[in-house]
Parts: sequence; C-alpha cells; structure tokens
Amino acid sequence: MNKIHKEIGEELAKARKKSKLTQTQLANQLGVKQGYISRIENGIDCVSLDKLVQLSTHLDHDITVKFKKRK
Repeated sequence: MNKIHKEIGEELAKARKKSKLTQTQLANQLGVKQGYISRIENGIDCVSLDKLVQLSTHLDHDITVKFKKRK
C-alpha cells in the first residue's frame, strides 16, 4: 500500500461519511461494486484520476493537490 493511496482513501471515507452515505449506497449511485469503494478507502486499490473526479463531484467535494519536498 502506497502512502498516497492511503491518504486518498482516508479523505474519500471522510467525504462519504459527511455525505451520510454508506459504501454500498455510494457504490450503487456510481454503478460500481461496494468492494471497489472499500478497497479505495483502505488504500488497497489505486483510483484513476477520472474516477476520483467522479467521486468528488458526486460527493460535492473539491480535490486539493499538494506537492511537498521529501525530507
């Protein structure tokens, strides 16, 4: 699991919960399987940029990208 995948998954889970949706509800609304949402939220699957935009739009959240110099 990559650190960025974990961070994206954590933020997706927060946004989904703020929208008061279960993984199953979100998956059904987007036409994907609940397991896919779970794997993204747990940092197991790498979500495509297109799917990430679709998720953020559906959840009415903006995506913020930061580049930080490594220590």
